[in-house]
Formats: sequence, C-alpha cells, structure tokens
Amino acid sequence: MGTPDFRFSDYEDWIKHRFAPRHYQKLKEKMGMPTLYAIGAFIQSLAQNPGIEGELDALGTKAHVYVGTGLGSLDTTYQASIALYKSQNRWDAFWDGRARELEEYIAELAHIDGLTLEGEVETTKLHVIPKKKNAI
Repeated sequence: MGTPDFRFSDYEDWIKHRFAPRHYQKLKEKMGMPTLYAIGAFIQSLAQNPGIEGELDALGTKAHVYVGTGLGSLDTTYQASIALYKSQNRWDAFWDGRARELEEYIAELAHIDGLTLEGEVETTKLHVIPKKKNAI
C-alpha cells in the first residue's frame, strides 16, 4: 500500500531505442506520475507478450492505445487544491483581523451616503457635496 516502487528511468533505454533522443527527457519533464506509470505498464506488457510489439509496428497508425481517467493530472489537481487551501486561509485571516475596521468603514460610508439634499437643489448641492468629499 502507498507509493509503488517505480522508477521511470528503468524504461529509459527502451524509449531511447525506439524514439527520438529527446523523447524520454520530454516525457519525464512534462508528464505526471499516473501517465508515467501507464507508460511503464505498457512497456512491461509488451515485454511480457512476445510478438505484440511486432504486430503493433505492422499496424502502424491503425493501432491506438487510449488511457483516460476523466480526472486529469492527479498531482496537478492535488497541488492546486493545497494552494487554494493555503491562500483561502490567508484571505480569511486577513479579513477576520480587519472585521472591526471594515464595519467602521461601512458605517462611515453609509453615513456619508445618507446625507441628503434639502431645500433649493442648487444651494444645497454647494453645501452637501463638499461635506461628502471632506468626509471621505
């Protein structure tokens, strides 16, 4: 149980023998562990079934191998969920520590916004608008 004993480097020679020189390195750098496990399992299945590799070669582009989970890269999903969890904690701590200040700010803003125009509109605007500006 846990992490399988798996080293993608065990398949390096097999891959380099059949593909362009940089292909192994590209797979190692770009693919997540579930994909590398699948590649390793495929290579093992070829080794355990003599003649299969020759048949696949003969079929050329008519041979297809499809592997899918519908989940995407599990490691990427895990790392993103951890990053979200940590940033959400920081966000919550920030706003929790400023709840009192935020409440005061909202109350002041409501007071400023509540100033109304009464009487002559033109004359009142001259008094209320500067009050609102100065209150900010």
